[in-house]
Amino acid sequence: MRNNIRYSQYWDVKCPPVKRHIIVGHFVPTLRGALGIHRPKRLVIEIEGDSSSADLSLHDEDKVTIRVLRPKRDRGKQWTSPFSSRENGDDDDYSSLGQVSVEEEEEESQYEGWMQYRHYTLEEIDKESSPNDTTWVASMGRTSTREVREFHFESAKEATAFKKILETLRSQVKERSEAYLEAFRISQIKDHSIALKTVDAEKDGDQLQILVEIVSATDLPIADHKTSDPYTICYLGKEEIHRTLPIFRSLNPIWTVHTGSLFLLQTSAEALFATSGLTFLVKDYDSVTKNDPLGQIVVSAPKILEFADLQPSERLEFPLTLLGQHRKSSTYLHPVLYLRFRHASKEDLSFLSRLQNMRRRKGIGIYANNVFARPRIKIANPLQRESRIEQGQRVYRVKPYPDPERPEDTKWLSAKALDEETLKPSYNWIEAGSGRLGKIYLEILRCTDLPNMDIGSKTDAFCSIIFEDCIVNTDVINDELSPRWPPWSQRAFCFRMAHGSSQILIGVFDHEIDKGATPIGRVSVDVTNLHPNTEYVLVFDLYKSILDNVRREVGKVTIRLKMEYDSFKDVVFGSLQIPSLNYINLAKKADFRCAHFVCYGEENLQRMDMEAIYSYKAEIEEYLSVFNQVGRAAITLFLWRGHVNFPGTAIKLPIHSMIAYIVASSLIENWNRLPAVFFFSITWFLLATNEHRYRHPSPWHQPMSFTDMWHALLFGDMVRPAMISEHENESAVRRYKQALLKRQEKEREASERAQARAEEIANLTSGEGMEDEMMETKLGKLTINPLAPLLLRVQDILGLVCKCLRIIRSIIMWDECYIAFALANVCLALSLILLFIPWNIILRWSLRLVVHSLMGPWMKLVDVFYWQKLDSQCDDNVAKQLQIAAREKMESLNIAKKAFMMKMEDFSKTKAIKRYMFGKFVTRVPQFKEYRYKDNPLPESTAMPFDMKLVSNMIRARQHGQALSGHMIPLWSGAKEYEHEEGE
Repeated sequence: MRNNIRYSQYWDVKCPPVKRHIIVGHFVPTLRGALGIHRPKRLVIEIEGDSSSADLSLHDEDKVTIRVLRPKRDRGKQWTSPFSSRENGDDDDYSSLGQVSVEEEEEESQYEGWMQYRHYTLEEIDKESSPNDTTWVASMGRTSTREVREFHFESAKEATAFKKILETLRSQVKERSEAYLEAFRISQIKDHSIALKTVDAEKDGDQLQILVEIVSATDLPIADHKTSDPYTICYLGKEEIHRTLPIFRSLNPIWTVHTGSLFLLQTSAEALFATSGLTFLVKDYDSVTKNDPLGQIVVSAPKILEFADLQPSERLEFPLTLLGQHRKSSTYLHPVLYLRFRHASKEDLSFLSRLQNMRRRKGIGIYANNVFARPRIKIANPLQRESRIEQGQRVYRVKPYPDPERPEDTKWLSAKALDEETLKPSYNWIEAGSGRLGKIYLEILRCTDLPNMDIGSKTDAFCSIIFEDCIVNTDVINDELSPRWPPWSQRAFCFRMAHGSSQILIGVFDHEIDKGATPIGRVSVDVTNLHPNTEYVLVFDLYKSILDNVRREVGKVTIRLKMEYDSFKDVVFGSLQIPSLNYINLAKKADFRCAHFVCYGEENLQRMDMEAIYSYKAEIEEYLSVFNQVGRAAITLFLWRGHVNFPGTAIKLPIHSMIAYIVASSLIENWNRLPAVFFFSITWFLLATNEHRYRHPSPWHQPMSFTDMWHALLFGDMVRPAMISEHENESAVRRYKQALLKRQEKEREASERAQARAEEIANLTSGEGMEDEMMETKLGKLTINPLAPLLLRVQDILGLVCKCLRIIRSIIMWDECYIAFALANVCLALSLILLFIPWNIILRWSLRLVVHSLMGPWMKLVDVFYWQKLDSQCDDNVAKQLQIAAREKMESLNIAKKAFMMKMEDFSKTKAIKRYMFGKFVTRVPQFKEYRYKDNPLPESTAMPFDMKLVSNMIRARQHGQALSGHMIPLWSGAKEYEHEEGE
């Protein structure tokens, strides 16, 4: 939309077709220009601005526009020239060459009988000449669409007046630019805190480097059949400085770094203020015909600097001035272009330079090496010996290499000495991740009983670890089925934790030089219930599948883990928030396959897999078996069976039965307590599940107790250190598992008998169709299934249902102990508050008010004096009210649309820039505890208190996570913390 036109003056002229236009950067004469056929035009000088004065003096934000109008023809009517003389023929080109503009209908009515044909700014007009007193010739337009035009005035007086006004405006624009430049230089001297980030201003003459982002556009006009293919061109004055790629079939395009959203405005302050600023022209791309203009905006030089100084990286909204005769996509909403400005930092310049080099080489992953610690491999000599006899004892070659500080002593070691070296503290730690809640110190010690994945040699094992937004790898141990990683190798990693419920995902692979890696097994380590300031040595079974009903172990992995919290309160409250969705980008497909296996095992759930559907079915049936557990709990509750040991004795007290009896007795005497009892029941149920888990004989299955969490929240540390010895309570755990398996077997047999009886009854009542079923040929596993798309949809729905059930299970069973702890406390507080609210009185009086106010005889008066008058209102008022309601609804929808567009912008831009920064292959890291099975440590695991000060100062390298923050060119999350610690 155009601003207020405070000054306007026009001249009726005759204009022949274009004399010369630009072709491949040179002016070339046109054929129609040589014919000399003159057509009537109207030349208009306008000043747009907010001022109310109607003179030629220019103010700060005034814009000068020279418009060329042509007569407007009505369909079916012959056109009549406003000039006294008429010439036959019309060879002028009224197509969309150059910058053709037609404003909205209300703006077209300003010059009745005329419509806009061209419009230019002062800086787009140069190389003027006057062959005679009534003729004016000038080169007009921007670089790629310049043309030489000739205008014939009716008299020399009119030509002189036009040229004089043009010269006056030029001089005022020049004076205004000089004033802007002087004010800019004074502001640099007076206030260095708001001064522009110039690059050696004294040498480069106030050189400016401003980063500009073309963010998106909304509600663009329809240039094609139903949509448009918009792209944006940016001009500095009349010179094109940037052009985005088109976004096909979109009226709400979002430009990313992949489609050219970012560019660097490099110019001097003097050159910037000498122009009208930046012009952003949105056009519709057509591969055959000419590209039609849709709209444009002009951002003045002072505004650019103001936005870059005071509103850096802020998403700015600019209404577009409509160009071209196109249908609007929305009746109520006007097209808008969104931009961002900020001064370019050294990091921005480095990124843009590396991005350009990467595009020239058609590569991706600018910072791939900064976020991905690759597995290091030392090529072994196949002829060298792996073991030998020294002093009557067999010793083995140390892999991947001996200790650099004592190579001779650690080149050959016995099996016992190697195990002792493996358990020593690590030398080289790599810090990774973007979190701020605490740190997790992880060491990969060894793997045992790995399968042999090679032919003619043994497995070349390495581990890949994913935690939140980072991925790291250990060194490769060649030709070992039970590899040990010595403390001087790449095995120790310090992860910055961003959420207390995050899991550590570990995958073991066989390294192949030509094929990448072959997966062996994986495990997910849940650290939610582990204690800080404790050293854990954990042993886990490795599995390939995360869904199979019966999983087969493929070896074991031993890790050492320690945790350090900055504040336990921050961990608890931070864990109540929804964890951020993390994606891992990788530059090579082989690395992506490894990362996908670490997260999701050998299953490819993006394709239809009948085994996955059967696994989901079996899992849902397992959740249905919870009714059997509820039945057993109900029997224990109603029969007052003891289950809590009295301190110091073997007597078991029926505590839950006592609580149930007291609560039920209180409720039947006063139903006003029903809401309080409901929320108390949730707290009671969660505490009961916590107690049930805590009674498990294995300490690795026990969550943090409710009282321990309150103690840690109040005093900042655990009430007792975690001390677990090797094979603790192993015999009791074995008996517990055997009893559990027997009970599950009985339940399975009972379920199968019930199912068999149901099938027998169904066969007796209906025997039809059995012959058809027997005649039908069942498809084999390798047969192409025509129902695969439909079954894939069913598989996705079942997967989503199972995922939700797993998350609910993790909260109920206190695997998500922080959420369960918060939920139990909130429900307990609500039950205490609701206990003192008289719900029966509130409900009774509410119903009384409703009945007596809406159902009494006085409603007849409401009908006579209000409702009938409302029905008798005229249709015009009703139509106006409907129009107002529709406009309000569109405004509310527009607010929701803007919020949705901002989310889509963040998602699209983050996805595109991470592709260039880290790689194009993307895998999603599980956001919640989404796995069917929980991997618990084996009985040989141990835990003991540890002083974290011994490991805090051993970080030798830092690796960024892939979480990004900020706009335009985002930074790594936690980058400031890294710089601060390095400075210290």
